[in-house]
Amino acid sequence: MPPNLKSEICLSSEKHFKIRQLNKDNRGIILEANQIMPGYRSGDALYFDETSPLHTMHKGVAEIILSCLVELPKLVLDIGCGAGSLSYFLRQLKPDIRVVTLDGNPGTVDSPFIVKGDHFVVRTDEEYALVDENGVLIQFDLICSFEHWEHILPSTFPTFINNMKKHSHSKTLFWSTASRLEYPPGDEHHVHCNVKSYVKWTEELLKYDFAIAEFSLFEVGDEFLSEEWFGDDGGRLWESWEFVMKNNAAFDESLRRGPRFCAPL
Repeated sequence: MPPNLKSEICLSSEKHFKIRQLNKDNRGIILEANQIMPGYRSGDALYFDETSPLHTMHKGVAEIILSCLVELPKLVLDIGCGAGSLSYFLRQLKPDIRVVTLDGNPGTVDSPFIVKGDHFVVRTDEEYALVDENGVLIQFDLICSFEHWEHILPSTFPTFINNMKKHSHSKTLFWSTASRLEYPPGDEHHVHCNVKSYVKWTEELLKYDFAIAEFSLFEVGDEFLSEEWFGDDGGRLWESWEFVMKNNAAFDESLRRGPRFCAPL
């Protein structure tokens, strides 16, 4: 734990508090001109057009969260949020939900889809700590990370996971996707630096004491998804692996089948 971090936990019963990031050395990804970093492309996350499919397709994800979860989350953490589109649609559809967004690209602070005080530019695979005004660590009800894992080097993925875990409580739901596309050799081969099979990802996640659901929230709520998720060539769902998880100690057999936090199938 960082030296100034209190051991108490700030749970999600009260959402009206100021959030700050303790590790001031973690300021996101800062590169020199023409510098290449594995997993990073400077133009990613900078889609600020409200009509762009890259933005509008997140409305369906927000609707899945609101329709499929029996108990709505009060606090959501979106890791690798890009322009913050998911948080935007959650706030539009359900203003009571507070979404904190994280992204490594400094340009995301200019996005019209984020809330300034709830957006933090950090490298998500370096240590960070989100705390309230009393220095108490915040734990979230839902932690999302869509199309982000493939950008995290295998060597720093343990830190990425530890950051997620410490911001979770016993009932936190984790919902993530990882792209299975590898860029061909060339200028952008470095962008997806951590591509694995579903089996290999599962083996990796079990090391961190996650329990992985045997169902897909995207399949449960597929009526909410726009054509970009499907498409003639399969779309985003075809290109990605999906993981719905909980901390293993809180994930019994009935939860594994999903009825406690997902609408009946």
